[in-house]
Amino acid sequence: MPPALPTISESEWTIASVVWAEDGLTANEIADRLPKSVRWKLKTINTFLTRLVAKGVLTAERDGRAFRYHTRISRERCVRAESKSFLQRVFNGAAAPMLAHFCETADLTPEQIEELRLILNRKSPNKKHPQ
Repeated sequence: MPPALPTISESEWTIASVVWAEDGLTANEIADRLPKSVRWKLKTINTFLTRLVAKGVLTAERDGRAFRYHTRISRERCVRAESKSFLQRVFNGAAAPMLAHFCETADLTPEQIEELRLILNRKSPNKKHPQ
């Protein structure tokens, strides 16, 4: 069984998202790519980068006087782990009530509704699916 993925704070997600979008950035480059609403000092960004490296989400490679940060764990794996954690904490692991809640409260386009139908049809044990 693979080791459990680390828990990532909301601020760490903000930093990791920049690296997931563009691998191999320095702290200064990450700071430049953060949303304008995020006004962290470079020292704060470096703190989050250090935490993400310690948690194994990113790696740091020296490049002259700076470090370049690379993804070690994909965004998809982290999303999957966070989703499982959320599902367990908020809905006691029950996916159907969670899905019903979000379907009832979210503004969904007709295309998104159709996509959900297709996903549910693929999951249905009564349907025969072409391989």
